[in-house]
Amino acid sequence: MEYSPQFGAASANGTNTQIINIDHPEEYLIGVSVDFPSDACIFVRPLRFHTNVDDIFKDCVPRYPGPWGGCGGRHWDDGVFSAVKQIHVHVSAFVCIRGIQFEYLGRDGRSTWSPCHGANFVKPEKIEIKCKEEEVLIGVAGFYGRVKGSGEIEVIKSLSFYTNKRLFGPYGDENGNHFTSMACRNGKVVGFRGSSSGAYLNSIGLHLEYV
Repeated sequence: MEYSPQFGAASANGTNTQIINIDHPEEYLIGVSVDFPSDACIFVRPLRFHTNVDDIFKDCVPRYPGPWGGCGGRHWDDGVFSAVKQIHVHVSAFVCIRGIQFEYLGRDGRSTWSPCHGANFVKPEKIEIKCKEEEVLIGVAGFYGRVKGSGEIEVIKSLSFYTNKRLFGPYGDENGNHFTSMACRNGKVVGFRGSSSGAYLNSIGLHLEYV
């Protein structure tokens, strides 16, 4: 038996791999079909594999909307986890997002804190998601643009966080260029990525898992 190279993104924390078993030689693959959504989420979903016996639907894999924001800062990627438990949002007096930090629930059941992406000298707004009560983070919206003191650099100015039960925010100034992941239906957030400097959160994107 031989395996091809892996194509697409992978994470040091592990992806949610879905395995398809084809009962060869009686069953064999005859085709693959995909959907390209017309909304702002630029990725393929779902994948459907066709054999001479059955249609196999696989959609519970992480997807990657965003990042939204400016081009400055250093890129970061927290990877893929089971769920998001807590978010600490550092909002400055200049009305922008200085930094952000996440607590994740790993697939092994252990909790992990990310580094603070950006600056953490401002007391954070704390968001707690009640995972034990089946609350999950499903999306993010916000604004980005230039703020006083950032020069020509665009940074994240405001963030709102949506769960399947509540809305947290907005945090920051709702002015500038709007973005949202909420056009991406039937998913939960399982990780974050983006870019940041020592002073600002420059951009933010998601890892989504469809359920």
